[in-house]
Amino acid sequence: MDEQRAARIPLRIVVGVTGHREFADRDDLGARVGRALERIREALPAADETPVVFTVLSPLAEGADRLVAERVLATAGAVLDVVLPCAREKYLDDFRTPDSRRDFEALLERARKVTVLAHPGTGGDAYEDAGRYVVDHCDVLIAIWDGQAATGRGGTGEIVSYAKARKRPVLVIDPATPGGAAQAAGAPIRPVDLAGLHACNREPPVQGSGGGDPVAALVESAGSAGIDREEIRAVAAGLAPYHERVDALAMRHQKRHLRAVTWIPLLAAAAVVVVVFQALYLPALPELVFFEVAFMVVILATLWFGKRRGWHRRWIDYRFLAERFRSAVFLSACGVEQPPMRPPRVLEGAAADADWVAAAVCSVWNGLPVIHRPAPLEALKKFVGSDWLQDQVRYHRRTAHRHHRRHLIFSLAGEVLFGLTLLAAVLHALEIGPHAMHNLLSLLGVSFPALGGAFAGMREAREHHRLAARAAEIAARLEELETRLQRAADHDALARLVTEAEELMQQENADWRVLLRFRPPELPA
Repeated sequence: MDEQRAARIPLRIVVGVTGHREFADRDDLGARVGRALERIREALPAADETPVVFTVLSPLAEGADRLVAERVLATAGAVLDVVLPCAREKYLDDFRTPDSRRDFEALLERARKVTVLAHPGTGGDAYEDAGRYVVDHCDVLIAIWDGQAATGRGGTGEIVSYAKARKRPVLVIDPATPGGAAQAAGAPIRPVDLAGLHACNREPPVQGSGGGDPVAALVESAGSAGIDREEIRAVAAGLAPYHERVDALAMRHQKRHLRAVTWIPLLAAAAVVVVVFQALYLPALPELVFFEVAFMVVILATLWFGKRRGWHRRWIDYRFLAERFRSAVFLSACGVEQPPMRPPRVLEGAAADADWVAAAVCSVWNGLPVIHRPAPLEALKKFVGSDWLQDQVRYHRRTAHRHHRRHLIFSLAGEVLFGLTLLAAVLHALEIGPHAMHNLLSLLGVSFPALGGAFAGMREAREHHRLAARAAEIAARLEELETRLQRAADHDALARLVTEAEELMQQENADWRVLLRFRPPELPA
């Protein structure tokens, strides 16, 4: 149970910071920053199942940048991302004392990720670009600002104005007003609908596949290819609890959904057979019709539970999420940032943000350790090619074969039942055999079309033909990408191809979600 709780997907909020370098009461400001963080939490949809954690994005300049970073890092699950306006050695020259430089170095050591902007040194342009980077990459900005206009390029007032123009939520803490509450500026904090994320975290414990230790297998494969085992282990171990849980949840809801789309048409056909059988053979036992009633009750109950519990919707959402977690370790190994699945900020409330799955992927991704040292090119080619792309090709080939075979089985069953119906109709029309034979032919003439309709309904609901064609196409495109990947001349070319492969699989999964979202279990009528 503890493992299940540990695998709950958090809602990770990126808190940016801008502010003055000098202020009087550091303790008072620290307490007020803490209250601002609680205010952000309170603005989110309440749910005990979904932990809210923070990433603080800071340039780590003296004063506000470090104060907010330290206060955020004191909260559970928080991580630090740093953006430096210039190279670290040049940036250190901007700090006035050895103690300040040591404080900077200590915080930098705690950073998950460090982004260095391409400026030759410090100055207005460099600080402006760093401040804009913080605004562009955060969900909400905390500004320790006295409200005065900026005295130079990249000043706090200028960055706050930029945040307002970008419609970013801003919480302003005035250092000249001790104890004062943070004042909201910019866009309001408007969270999107995260009901799907809460529902995922609320799911009861589920057993995984039990197929060994996937982290150990992946680490061993990476090591065999010539990649640092410990760096891969850190990323894979960070992803594993989430991937294993949502993968198992997807399988649970897939089984429930497929049972529903199988039994609903079969029970509907059985209800028809019962009524006809009773009328032809047991007219003195009308009580048999209660079997039809029972079948109808089971059908309606299955439909009601399926829609209320969201078996179909949760299956496709969890499967999409599991595939994103599966890909993340390979993207990370190649130094690729999360591809453009990321919606605009999760707190902006735009209609395009309403997909909780995107928020979940971003939340997990932004908490993963970053692989800073690129592995040798040939090692990455071997690892990504064999353990990801070739594995995906094999998966899609198997999927195409499975769906093609099932489509043929359902189609053949329908054709056989149609042929038997035709034969029964001909024999009945020719009045061949005794009266009992006529009753049997009547029964078969009604039962076979009902069963044929049931098979046709299952075939259409499962989209076997379309999914087979889609899987075969994806396999072919991934094979072509894997060939190009093995010819990549440098790390940049490899990163571009890995991103292209992820976007292809992301689009395939998105299309699959859209396709199946409109195939919930329905009455076969």
